[in-house]
Amino acid sequence: LYAEEIDTLERKADAITHDTLAQLHTAFITPFDRDEIHQLINGMDDILDIMQDVAESMSLYDIHRVPPEAKAMAVVTENCCLCVQSVVKLLHGQRAVDSQALSSDQRAGIRG
Repeated sequence: LYAEEIDTLERKADAITHDTLAQLHTAFITPFDRDEIHQLINGMDDILDIMQDVAESMSLYDIHRVPPEAKAMAVVTENCCLCVQSVVKLLHGQRAVDSQALSSDQRAGIRG
């Protein structure tokens, strides 16, 4: 059950990754370095691929009881994903801050 849901989500994420990389390759200006954007999106995709692999393996081997160590690793993984989510949200906010700073700099240039 969970493996199918994770598989569906991973396929949706793959589509987002593909679209993001396509936009990256056609954009003239990017919010930050192209290489860093590429590394970020590929790193996030790698995380999802590994999570999908684990879910498929658990389903394939019919695992119903998870050892405490694996549960602890799942908690670490979840916390890492939450950190990545927080940082990505900050990146979105950074664009707004940069835009406001640019606007402020432009106004200062007009006055000066």
